[in-house]
Amino acid sequence: MSAYFVIQRKMQYILTDVEDNLLVRDLKCIIESVINVSPENQQLYYKNKILNETKTLSACGLSRYFATAHRPATIGLALKMENDEFEKLELTPYPMEPEMRFTQKTSQFLAEPKGKTYNYNDPSGEASGSGEPSGSGIPKGKLNINDKPKSKPSSNEKSKRKQRK
Repeated sequence: MSAYFVIQRKMQYILTDVEDNLLVRDLKCIIESVINVSPENQQLYYKNKILNETKTLSACGLSRYFATAHRPATIGLALKMENDEFEKLELTPYPMEPEMRFTQKTSQFLAEPKGKTYNYNDPSGEASGSGEPSGSGIPKGKLNINDKPKSKPSSNEKSKRKQRK
């Protein structure tokens, strides 16, 4: 099973999934294939500690249980400068998407075969089929579960109908 990582240097992000029993040295080789910087010129950090090249990722605390696809673990990357010193680790937060302009939640409806409409957010639980606006400012309408979208039958459906007759 794979562990998922974001290798980050300043505003540069590398997303990868590898086995958690991989050596840190091998992870550096994978990074080399992406950014063309030799493993000797890379320094990897996890929780502000330098990762030892001879240990596995799981031995460094980077197991697949904590580095999932939905919550990848962040590994910091610093490169060696011309003066043979590694640059200071700089992790710039990933820019988030702007918030939605319309944050009002719409009411959810439950359709009954009789055509009655129930508002999940309505604490009284009473049916409302009148089409009148609810207290949240969102008009309620009737829903019928027997309504199907109208579309033209495909050629396969036409041939099946002819065969049945």
